Amino acid sequence: MSTTTRLLAALAASAILLTGCGTAESPSMVEPAGAPAPGQPAGGVADGPVRGESKPADQAEPYQTGVQRQIARSASLTLVVDDVQASAERVRALAAALDGWVSEESLALTGADGIRGPVAGSWITLSVPASRLDDAIARVGELGTVRDRQASAQDVTDVVVDLDARITSLEASVKRLQELVGRSGSVADIAAVERELATRQADLEAMKSQRLYYAGIVERSSLTITLITPTQSSSTNPIQTGWSRGWAAFLESVSILITVVAAILPFALFAALVLVPLLLWRRARRAKAADVPPRTGDAPDPREEGAAASRE
Repeated sequence: MSTTTRLLAALAASAILLTGCGTAESPSMVEPAGAPAPGQPAGGVADGPVRGESKPADQAEPYQTGVQRQIARSASLTLVVDDVQASAERVRALAAALDGWVSEESLALTGADGIRGPVAGSWITLSVPASRLDDAIARVGELGTVRDRQASAQDVTDVVVDLDARITSLEASVKRLQELVGRSGSVADIAAVERELATRQADLEAMKSQRLYYAGIVERSSLTITLITPTQSSSTNPIQTGWSRGWAAFLESVSILITVVAAILPFALFAALVLVPLLLWRRARRAKAADVPPRTGDAPDPREEGAAASRE
């Protein structure tokens, strides 16, 4: 019984070994020696990622591989200073020292309501090399007290790469159309080619301008400095704000009153120079007329006699 069992076990093991070898050496499963692997061209270079391996996110498109990132940076500062105008002059000098310039500027020393407040906005925008933006922020911050600071960065690599590819393609297309214009053909064909050439040249110039814009914002960064005084920097108090605005309104009313009086004063002086002497002359004339006695040849007035009798 044991001999039979051992014999059956040996036969089963042999069958399993033979089945495995036949499967591994099956012509349908074994690839030819010169055949490329799946996903690999005949030259032996992989045409894509290895099966089972995911492509990195930053290599989603072949044209992005190895491209230098194009980053557009900008920043803004809110600076508390004692003298807005003097600080603005120092900011201009600092921009020149950093190989930059002032691209925009707006200085308002007082607000629209006549008092210093948030409505009195003073700001300067500098254009500096992108590599010196951090240095510019640090040096501008030394001119006063930094109340607020913001910085932003935008990755425009995809846009730049896409523009470069489209520009290259359009340049090749324009070159082919220019060659077609030089060939012999009917007038209608030449006119149609010239129209298409003009359209593509316009598109090419527009794309080149857009590419220059992105090159500019990547190469240079903008820094906006808002200048405020300590009064503007303090927190808003409703009572203080109301008092300030009421006092400003009172001063404005006094100013208007003084303006009106100053406008009327010349006319009043002229009238006084003319009317006062005339009134004095008339009063003197009446007083003189009252002091003149009646003439002797005149008959007495009965009314005056009656009045005298009644007084007696």
